[in-house]
Amino acid sequence: MDTSMEEQKYIFTFGVGQEHAQHYVELHGTSDETRNEMFRMFGPRWSMQYEYEKGRAIIDVWHYKRLEVDSVLACRTVEKKKIVSLVVGEQIGEVCNRNGCKGVLEDSGAMDDVSCCCHLGNPPCSKCVYDPTYCPECEWEPEQA
Repeated sequence: MDTSMEEQKYIFTFGVGQEHAQHYVELHGTSDETRNEMFRMFGPRWSMQYEYEKGRAIIDVWHYKRLEVDSVLACRTVEKKKIVSLVVGEQIGEVCNRNGCKGVLEDSGAMDDVSCCCHLGNPPCSKCVYDPTYCPECEWEPEQA
């Protein structure tokens, strides 16, 4: 029986050498919805999709850990009691996702008029370490070193 169009829980794992190796994510929805959500959150940087029962067996055998909320994910409950995990945006062009913000991260332009001076003998310079990312919607900016 084809269950790909039914809403259910799916488990997604991360492979060896990937940022979240030996971890998994649980999502609820159709096969295509959950797969698309994983691509939205992690791009191609995940390994396998399993129906819940088969996935539980895999993660139990290989001792995978659930990707913790306080690492790169924030979880929230939405309609139909689905659990949707959102990656917090960190790079220009990504969705912010801080406290539900749907803004797209942009370059603040704060260092546009500053030139790199690493070649003067004391790298890295402030231009090279400054993170220009910000969210125009919620006005989030990264802490600067």
